[in-house]
Amino acid sequence: MAGQITVQPKDTFGMSSPLGIFGTASGVLIAAFVGAGLWGQLAAWTGYEMAWLAIGIGVVTGFTARLMASNEQSISVQMVAASAALIGVVAGKYYIFAIFLKEAIEGAFGAQVATQYTLFSSTTFNFLKDDTGAVVGPLDALWVGLAILVAWRIPQSIVVHWRRDGSS
Repeated sequence: MAGQITVQPKDTFGMSSPLGIFGTASGVLIAAFVGAGLWGQLAAWTGYEMAWLAIGIGVVTGFTARLMASNEQSISVQMVAASAALIGVVAGKYYIFAIFLKEAIEGAFGAQVATQYTLFSSTTFNFLKDDTGAVVGPLDALWVGLAILVAWRIPQSIVVHWRRDGSS
């Protein structure tokens, strides 16, 4: 029973998922924010950022995009996954910054002053804006790039063809 297997990338540009592109994008963004939150909580529990976990956000968004699009893969699904990975990594990085900033302020000035530095406060955002270089470094670009690449590649569909020869 001889046969031949060929593997080809599937080139599609439309999306026929029952959720549509907006439903898929919503689900993938939720997954990105959940991944960012888990990354931030892990950093809070360990006291260490573990920047390489940004790739995990790319994995989560890629698989969520593939699942939400019902395996009807397209360039648009890949773009949604990659964009959500970028948003998730930025959100996770900001969340980790806010957690560590609040801990540092609390250690230096006490809990009363630290209450001003919440996740969505303008004081936290202004602190980041004034000293972004201390938070974001060149290595972060590598992790963001890898997260985007992983999120882009996972939803990319592959078609496997099995052709059976006439001889057995």
